[in-house]
This record gives sequence, structure tokens and C-alpha cells, in this order.
Amino acid sequence: MDPLGGPAQHGASAVGIRVAKDLTAALRFANHQLDIKSPKAFETFTVTAWGSIPTFEQLMSDFPAVDRQVSNLDRLRERLARWGAG
Repeated sequence: MDPLGGPAQHGASAVGIRVAKDLTAALRFANHQLDIKSPKAFETFTVTAWGSIPTFEQLMSDFPAVDRQVSNLDRLRERLARWGAG
């Protein structure tokens, strides 16, 4: 018996499982919306009015682990050039 009350006593494990399931569902939905055919989570970005738009080379340098098999890099390069960051 845990005198301080373990996580199971307070329902933390059930909450953790629920959060994990919700996050997994959200990530799968995001992948579906972006036509990413992978069960893995992918970090994506959108351009906003804040800050500056980096160059393609800067993005590749900042994010060396970009999965080039599922990423639309040609499309990204074209958009960055169109937006003037080339």
C-alpha cells in the first residue's frame, strides 16, 4: 500500500491513458487532413503575419530530421520563392 496514494488511487493513470488516446486521434486526424500517410506524428507549420519567412536552405538547416519521403519539399521551395524568401 502506498501511504501517499499512488497515481492509480487518484485516477491519474486513467487520465493519462485518455489524454494519450485523444492526442493520438488528433495527430491521426491532422495527418489525414494534410494527406500524410503515416501513423507517426509530424510537426507542421503555417505562415502567419508574425515574423519573417525563412529561406528553404535555412529551414532544412534548422530541421535536419525532416522526413523527405513524406514532405512536399518541392512545393515548399516554390512557395517560399513566391513569397519572396526564395
